[in-house]
Amino acid sequence: MRRATFVTGIIALLALPLGALADGHEGDEQPPLSDVWIIVPKAGMEAEFNAAIEKHVAFRKEQGESRDWNGFRVVIGDNLRPVMFRHCCFNWADQDSYIAEESLEAIGADYQENVFPYVDHAHHYFEETDRENSYWPEGDATGGPYYWVTTLKWNADTGPGPGEAREKISQLALEHGWGEAGNNWLWVTRVGGAPMVMIVGASSDFAGMADPDPDFYTFMTEKMGSSDELDELFAQYRAGMKSVNSSLWRRDESISTPED
Repeated sequence: MRRATFVTGIIALLALPLGALADGHEGDEQPPLSDVWIIVPKAGMEAEFNAAIEKHVAFRKEQGESRDWNGFRVVIGDNLRPVMFRHCCFNWADQDSYIAEESLEAIGADYQENVFPYVDHAHHYFEETDRENSYWPEGDATGGPYYWVTTLKWNADTGPGPGEAREKISQLALEHGWGEAGNNWLWVTRVGGAPMVMIVGASSDFAGMADPDPDFYTFMTEKMGSSDELDELFAQYRAGMKSVNSSLWRRDESISTPED
């Protein structure tokens, strides 16, 4: 299974500078939300932070917290310092039950005392998974441990057209078998902060990250018999975007609470 080579096709056509996650896609009954924390250690204190966060994750396990957290570290990207923690999947109402858990008071106190002194800043978001327009089959590849995350910042003034084009491109990719050809992709919309959508792809190793042959554009053009519709959709899609940025994350078991 390749990484989200669907992403490669999108970025190439745009010509712009440049959560483990849920299994399944269309018809999946899993709740749509993920809880995401991005924590940046203070410069020069990464070693102290790493030791503290590993102990804190172990403490969370001991406390019997109901949520599993997957921890990720940046392998390739603009900034290698952030650490990301993700819990998937839940509904809005589940958050009320979670924040009422008795163990969270002790967990929060442990974080403040032992981890926070080494933290420069942190971000907290929810993310909503669009499984209807994703291809994320069960299997080792979509279990990582490597995840390409391409973040697309949106221009809110362009209306619904670019989003509709994104969905149409995704449905065409599903209809014509781009996923079955060995590719995976997962669309995720950030809740909180600046408007943005992310496309995530997974790979079990670096070999699986090589560009596909044929590439997305060639594959789709051959399947559709013409590039006219695809070109028009990409032009509409690109009109809604301000910037694109990609990074590669690796799941780190030492800062993850699930057993695997």
